[in-house]
Amino acid sequence: MSDWKSRRMMWFCLACFLSWMTAASGQETAGMPGATLHLGFDPLIQPVPIRKQTWTVVPEGTLANLHTSGITGQGLVSREAMDGILLQAPQTGAPTAAFLRGTFKCFFKPDWTSGQGPGRHATLAGFGQWKVPPDMTGYWGITMDPTGKQLQLGIQSTTRGETLIAADIQFEKDRWVEIAVSYAPEGTWIHVDGVTHGPGQGVSFLPPDRALSDTGLSIGNAPKGNQPVGGILDEVQWFNFPLKQVELESRQWSMSARVDDKQSSIHLSWPPTLDGPFAIRRRPQGQSRWRLLETEWKGFHYQDFAAALQKGQIYQYQVQSRSGKERLRDLAVGYALPANVHPGTILILVDETLAPQLQVELELYSRTLEREGWQVLVDQAPRHDDRDWSRNPPLISRVKGLVQSHLSHQIHQTRLLLLLGHVSVPYSGFRALDGHTRPQDDHRGAWPCDVYYGDLDGVWTDHSVSHTNQTSRFNSNLPGDGKFDQDLTPTLLEVGVGRIDFANMPSLLESRLVRSDKKQSNLEIKLLKEYLGKNILYRNKRLNFAMETIVDATLSPIMNQKIISTAATSAWATYGDDYGRLRSGRIFTKGNRSLWGFVSGYGGSQSLQAGEGLIETKDFKSSTMAAEVGFLALYSSWHADWNQTDGFMKACLSSKDGPLGVFSIMAGPWNLGRVGLGACLGEVLLASVNGSEKGASRAMAFLGDPSLRCHVTPPLDDVKILFSEGQRYLAWGGPQPDHPEKIHLYQKPPDSDGFEFFLSIDSEATSIGLPQEVASGTEFMVRQGEWIHSGSGSFANLSLGVVTRTP
Repeated sequence: MSDWKSRRMMWFCLACFLSWMTAASGQETAGMPGATLHLGFDPLIQPVPIRKQTWTVVPEGTLANLHTSGITGQGLVSREAMDGILLQAPQTGAPTAAFLRGTFKCFFKPDWTSGQGPGRHATLAGFGQWKVPPDMTGYWGITMDPTGKQLQLGIQSTTRGETLIAADIQFEKDRWVEIAVSYAPEGTWIHVDGVTHGPGQGVSFLPPDRALSDTGLSIGNAPKGNQPVGGILDEVQWFNFPLKQVELESRQWSMSARVDDKQSSIHLSWPPTLDGPFAIRRRPQGQSRWRLLETEWKGFHYQDFAAALQKGQIYQYQVQSRSGKERLRDLAVGYALPANVHPGTILILVDETLAPQLQVELELYSRTLEREGWQVLVDQAPRHDDRDWSRNPPLISRVKGLVQSHLSHQIHQTRLLLLLGHVSVPYSGFRALDGHTRPQDDHRGAWPCDVYYGDLDGVWTDHSVSHTNQTSRFNSNLPGDGKFDQDLTPTLLEVGVGRIDFANMPSLLESRLVRSDKKQSNLEIKLLKEYLGKNILYRNKRLNFAMETIVDATLSPIMNQKIISTAATSAWATYGDDYGRLRSGRIFTKGNRSLWGFVSGYGGSQSLQAGEGLIETKDFKSSTMAAEVGFLALYSSWHADWNQTDGFMKACLSSKDGPLGVFSIMAGPWNLGRVGLGACLGEVLLASVNGSEKGASRAMAFLGDPSLRCHVTPPLDDVKILFSEGQRYLAWGGPQPDHPEKIHLYQKPPDSDGFEFFLSIDSEATSIGLPQEVASGTEFMVRQGEWIHSGSGSFANLSLGVVTRTP
């Protein structure tokens, strides 16, 4: 039998390839969570982003025969002594520090069944050598016992040794399984095909660095080559954080796309899973007929080179499992979408009792929206009566009439509605979506239904539901009482609706108002002003969030599936196939500045029991309690019924540096992936409701500004009018984005209602001559464009405009 060194020339080229697979992404830093190693064993496959080059293949190390089929393409064989792969540790720093917190993951197909086993101790991954005290020199290993019934993680230092976790496993010959071993000081876990074992003991000590540098890190065998696992490994990955249910299950729904401009193609990718082969379909957005591209695709990457692909178009792709599990991945992909210079019209309906006190802030906010290209309409609307419901139906009808009169004619553009303040709240339905139906815990009946305002032509009835709720009088719904019958939207929505409402929050009075005459109305005004302030800061890229998604899934695995699937589809569509940008974590932790936060837990109208314990609305009066993510999605009881005294969703929105939008995703379906195409949240709502074949829930609750987007390009600065040799110039300056698109120019003549786009020029330009006939007082606006390459393709994103005026 040959030794490892005698095989080095045969596999030298492949060793070079595997070294390339561990290459670092130049835009990432070592401190960010993500993959530190990915061995797919398929040279034509593009690797996922790698956080830091941690391992390189030992030049003299053997590589087993990779011409054996893996779960896709080729796999790593480990059947005989000297099979496997050996990796060299970093030459600087403390290399064993990587084994304090992380995850080893792979797919494995054994040549044996548990009971028969490999016939000897077998090593999936490890370094050093396990020795009997007092001769210990250091060891770390994921191993199987000779019968193949147990998988374990063990560690030795020079003074102590522990088996941190051992799990009873049942392997079957020639059947692929997915294995993930996660470790951290707080515990250890073994995951096999989605079943979690643990927690075991946490990592409290490490082997000495010399144990790793002396032997290297082996995969599929022990460093000495004497413990092959007896089977095939594929898609070997190492992560610098412990994977949990969120990270592992999210891959069932994840898919992303990358546009390759040089090859005029769209590259789809989805995580390695065991549910292939796949059927792949494509259709242009707006068309009903699908084109079948592949029927039995066996990989996890697909490149569409079709000549029919055109820049500026959106294509919808479906990747469907053919394994019998019938999983369907769906993604809208933009192919170099042009800048949206006029995104549409937004109607702001302001609570008429609060409008005078919001005049200054509302004017600044409206001007900010105009600087994003929106046509802005502002009107006043009646306030909801929380004491006497019978007064609300005519008020709701009046609000609906305002929406119809202002927005019925703009049929070829995006239409949004922002309800600012406690504008009259429509109610509808009977079904308790959260399952609370007991007499003393009854949530059946009418819930708040702002989507009613977004339906300009649907028929909403009030004659069939008859339910008197003994738990909450607000939810009672009787024929003719002005609360509608519908549980689902009866027709398509035309208008995307959002609401900013802080009415009836007495628990926050003491902390948010310092004046002696504390009144609810004063608190409401203060919170509305604070929200508009942080909204404007965000659009100016002065309130920033990390491009990542944190999920705190604290319900049962089955109940967590909806929040994990929603988080996964949006994260992959926004960031691409970068595993570290979607992970488990805590949301209500000061300083957590993630773009998106998802929480599942046990809700009450004023509380949430989640990973951080019981959080109540009254806790938000403390400076230590805040939700500081950019956008927050809750999967919990009661919260979609947000119009409650001290309502929890309103409390989350009140965080000073926190959410600009709060969703209840128990009512749905929510398709948040559209944010990866640059869509605003109102467009996301419209796509979610109108994309549902059976209709969407009447209680799709969204508190926040529907015109906000997830990608923000920094505005230019120093925009001014210059005079030189009798010629007027519009000039600008400021740092350019990494991927500049163009400079976009608008003008607003005196007495005009809004800015009109008139020219796009090269991104390197810094000025343009103005015609002599430009009237005095004409305003000019300059916006810079940036190419965004997201997990949904590519699109041109525009900054907030900067305005100057001709003298």
